[in-house]
Amino acid sequence: MKDIVENFVKEKGAYVNSSIEIFDFHTTGRGFIAKNDYKRVAENVSFDFRPEVIVVYRETTEKQKKKRRCTKKAKKLNYPKSVQKMKDIVENFVKEKGAYVNSSIEIFDFHTTGRGFIAKKSINRGQMVLEIPKAAVITPNWIYNNAISCVSNIVVLNEDFKIDSTDLMIIWLVKEKQKGMQSPVRDYITSMPSLCTPLFNYRPRHLKLFPKQLRQKVENQKKELLARFEYLDKCFRRHGRGISFHEFQWAASMVLTRSIQAKGLTLCTELFEAPWFNNDSSHEIGLCPFFDLLNHSSENNCDWDFNPVTGSVWVEAVGDIKNSDQLYIDYDQGCDDYMLMNYGFCMETAANPKTALELSWSEIRKVIETKVTSDVCEVQKIFNRTKIDTEDASERLVFKIFHNRIPFKFSYIFEEIFNTV
Repeated sequence: MKDIVENFVKEKGAYVNSSIEIFDFHTTGRGFIAKNDYKRVAENVSFDFRPEVIVVYRETTEKQKKKRRCTKKAKKLNYPKSVQKMKDIVENFVKEKGAYVNSSIEIFDFHTTGRGFIAKKSINRGQMVLEIPKAAVITPNWIYNNAISCVSNIVVLNEDFKIDSTDLMIIWLVKEKQKGMQSPVRDYITSMPSLCTPLFNYRPRHLKLFPKQLRQKVENQKKELLARFEYLDKCFRRHGRGISFHEFQWAASMVLTRSIQAKGLTLCTELFEAPWFNNDSSHEIGLCPFFDLLNHSSENNCDWDFNPVTGSVWVEAVGDIKNSDQLYIDYDQGCDDYMLMNYGFCMETAANPKTALELSWSEIRKVIETKVTSDVCEVQKIFNRTKIDTEDASERLVFKIFHNRIPFKFSYIFEEIFNTV
């Protein structure tokens, strides 16, 4: 354990007083013990870690206090705790960026969905309610033209550095949040939640509460995101400050839950052809300030699109909206597994027609082998003749049981398989 702490100190630049060491106490287990006079040492013991590591302070000397006061740190972001503060931020954004917000809507804190837009007055179908100009939509192109400094040092120093559009968006968010109040987009950053609920943020014991089919998808997602983090942290740590997992986790959550995809968000030629940019795995994505306050409903009363001419993102009413109604858009709704993984929520039980219980071919085969008797030998023969009875097919083929087929009968499996094979 002493060796581990010693390596940690060297790698993270932490400080541990030389007069203390780790000791295995009989009553409390492992802890720190003073090697010299306890009273003298206790006044000077301090743990001084780098900003991305948890900070724990005890009573320190005046010299150490003075040193810390002289160290300049980025002022932390002030997150708006009230709806009125958020309204002021949006009002400033509208004036500065030339955005359009219909005077009949305002921000409201809903009990069920959190912050969103509410109608102060009735809104007619086809009426424009929100428009965010191209200059305010944060895309890989925007970062390349306005904030390329977030990766420029690594690009110059590391010839093997290679990232896609998702990585670029995550890095930009991390760097802007590190700037604190010095960030030019601090108002937008503070409008984002400090915590988010995609399933890859859940602890293993919580994931056990979900169905097996969902747990496997989350594990695959976590592996992919962890590989991204380890690569980015390694590249940045080699040439300066790395990226903490907490920072990456927050930024990845924001990109996953709040980004939009539209064909009009085409990558510019300079970025597409950049040697450090992986255009093969890149998507046409963007972050749209304050548009992401709109919540989801399958019965949405608003719709949005990307204007290919002006490059703006607009929202209009697709039905008459009454006074005090919340404004909803459709998040390109998928099954409950998809919604939970990408947005951290799902619809009520049996409310989503796309949701199904998924059975793999290997699971189905096990059931058939267990249940089939001599009375249905003909079915057994058909089953034995199926060409999909292979190990490869066991991983690829999925049999879905939708809610409208419940209560489910075992014969449905035979009907579905043998009518399609």
